[in-house]
Amino acid sequence: MAHTSSNNSNLLLHRLIPSLAALILLLCLPSALQRPFQSKGEPREALVAQAMLKSGEWILPSRYDGEFATKPPMTHWLMALSSLPSGKVSEFTSRLPSILLSVLAVCCFFYIIASRGESLEATISTFILLTSALWFRQSTAARVDMPLSGFMITALLLFYRWELMSLRGTLIPGAISVLLACAALTKGPVALALPGAVGVSYLYLRRYKFRSIVGNLSKIFLPAFILTLLWYLAAYRTGGLEFWNIVYSENIARFTGTM
Repeated sequence: MAHTSSNNSNLLLHRLIPSLAALILLLCLPSALQRPFQSKGEPREALVAQAMLKSGEWILPSRYDGEFATKPPMTHWLMALSSLPSGKVSEFTSRLPSILLSVLAVCCFFYIIASRGESLEATISTFILLTSALWFRQSTAARVDMPLSGFMITALLLFYRWELMSLRGTLIPGAISVLLACAALTKGPVALALPGAVGVSYLYLRRYKFRSIVGNLSKIFLPAFILTLLWYLAAYRTGGLEFWNIVYSENIARFTGTM
């Protein structure tokens, strides 16, 4: 009887996810379709995607001023791919990656909580997240913020799920590695450092031994680091010292206040 009830709950949960995704799209699409660029940040990122499509340079594209992009290319890759069907980068196609990654993060957030039998808590928490002003604004913006948040949040939620499974299996840690690499290729090494600090703290509070913490986190962070490093090496080969100066400015000087 309990097994049947559990199956029914899982079936209902899987039916709710598409409805939740449709709701997010219903909320975000009108704003993304109708609103022109209103800040310098959105067109700045869109120009990089446009340069990718025009020049065919997908590793380290230059903007119209000839300068290299200051952010890693994941968001621009997604913008460019979203623009391929129409053949041009528009306000909507440059915002579409943010919308889709918002859908991914929110649906994963709801699913992870609700799958533990906490449907009411999952519904309330998801509603609060989805209606937060900053979350909604970034969900419809052609910026790196929502792709970074979407990749990182989904990775951390899967990490939580993996820990509930006693850190067993290979599929979930593999997915976490890919998501973390995508996050790092969106904003930079900070996207590995912050989840790493969270992972160490969480496993320590869960009373895992030091060797277990290092071993299990290595399974996800080492592949993510290698995937990220491949792009940095390719970009350095293209941009040389100018690229290194950008990396230093964005990732070191910015945090030390020496920009």
